[in-house]
Amino acid sequence: YTRLVVAASDVYKRQGQGLAWFKCEGYPSLIRSVSKRPRSERKAVIINLGVNDLNNSKAYVTYMRKVSAALKRYNCRMYYLSVNPVNSAMIADSEARPRTEAQVSAFNKVIYQKLCSGKNRSFTYINTVQDFRNMDGAVTDTMPESMMAYIIQIRPI
Repeated sequence: YTRLVVAASDVYKRQGQGLAWFKCEGYPSLIRSVSKRPRSERKAVIINLGVNDLNNSKAYVTYMRKVSAALKRYNCRMYYLSVNPVNSAMIADSEARPRTEAQVSAFNKVIYQKLCSGKNRSFTYINTVQDFRNMDGAVTDTMPESMMAYIIQIRPI
């Protein structure tokens, strides 16, 4: 999924899509929604990118810097939700495109280092990766309640 949340009510998503969809459809919808709200209103935008573009992290960094700068002009706080880990064994048994935990980890590392850290960071990083692991460290396939708490805590800005 590529999912974008504006305030508590607007969600833009399209399963199986990536940065190309975001540029053509997601971002224009997002900016229209944000621009209709008063600039004095504080808003939260959460970017949650799926695993469709794991080899495209540099393009995400470049484009998301521009997105963040544009949306901050509308009094938006920018959050970047980590790409959720994958269960490689489950994917191998399905018809999904192969991807590994190592690829997800590498993507998340680039996003964190280039967009979410340092004095000129563009986003606040929300690391949910640990929430998808059980006590043994194995990846689970369910969204835990603790992850939902992140979203609930961030939305009421």
